[in-house]
Amino acid sequence: KRLATDFITPIERDDIIELAQSLDNLIDYIEDVALCFYMYRVSDMHEHAREFAKLIKKSCKALEKAMGDFRNFKKSKTFNQLVIDVNAYEEEADRLYMKVNRSLYDDDRHDDPLHVLRWTQIFDRMEKCCDACEHVADTMSGI
Repeated sequence: KRLATDFITPIERDDIIELAQSLDNLIDYIEDVALCFYMYRVSDMHEHAREFAKLIKKSCKALEKAMGDFRNFKKSKTFNQLVIDVNAYEEEADRLYMKVNRSLYDDDRHDDPLHVLRWTQIFDRMEKCCDACEHVADTMSGI
């Protein structure tokens, strides 16, 4: 509401809109992961899903801290490091994504094919969460 009524915003309106859309996409991806657990009736947790969840949580915590410093990012001693941290978590997630998909199709290939399909879909979405976190951090940094 303030964006629509304020004549002069502290940052460009387009940047505010892009940041808001990036945050909305991130929340949608996180919700999508949760819905997959429900839709696929996941009853046991894959060991690598915990690793992915930790990376997503670390990224979101870093984004939360960066958002707190965003108002005074020029004076902040931690803002740039938090953006770097989110990028590092995303790179770690990329490596984990390759590792977990390889293991799904190597180690689990004799298991139930639905198990492999289910976890492939979930890991795809978890990796998108990490990508979305990086996009938010990059958007903030660009602003």
